[in-house]
Amino acid sequence: MSDDRAPDLDIVYETRETARTVRQEHDWYRTPAWCVLGLYDAFPELDYPTLDPAAGDGALITASRQKFGHLPRLRGVEQVPEIAALAPTDVRISIGDGLAESWRGEHVILNPPFKTAQDFVIKAQEADSAAILLRLGFLSAQSRHDLWTRLPTPWGIAVMSRRPHFTRGGGGDRYDYMWMIWRRQPSPFIRETRVRWIK
Repeated sequence: MSDDRAPDLDIVYETRETARTVRQEHDWYRTPAWCVLGLYDAFPELDYPTLDPAAGDGALITASRQKFGHLPRLRGVEQVPEIAALAPTDVRISIGDGLAESWRGEHVILNPPFKTAQDFVIKAQEADSAAILLRLGFLSAQSRHDLWTRLPTPWGIAVMSRRPHFTRGGGGDRYDYMWMIWRRQPSPFIRETRVRWIK
């Protein structure tokens, strides 16, 4: 049986040092599938995803298909061709800037580069729904106070009870993570946030 999973960067690139450099340069780390599966287990009422605007090698798309099946509308956008080239051949990823894409009418799922995460959070308000993987500490910091008081209240937050690891080898990340979810509300005055936990 052929294995069409995306290869690990440590295999694609000649040395681990090269792989590490590529990760650091592009701020890209593959998201473990359980993070996606846990999101939809915690919030089964979410719509099927249709867009990953920071798709990397298609890991979130692959995990979403594992949960729901083929999902013909689901596509990705990735800025770095070398990373997009690592995606399985049946995963549809175009080369481009996900922030420049229209998100209107889309149900978005993404793990953004940390350095541009705030831009993606702001952009999420354009989508019909958006689930964004962020460090739990992203909710804090005085520098983001104005952001959180200006944006609509998130529809939901799914807190990860264990830390994912985004690199090859054992051990978890140093940070705690969550999914922040926005959905178009029937009334702009609904300000209740549902908080659930992913085991």
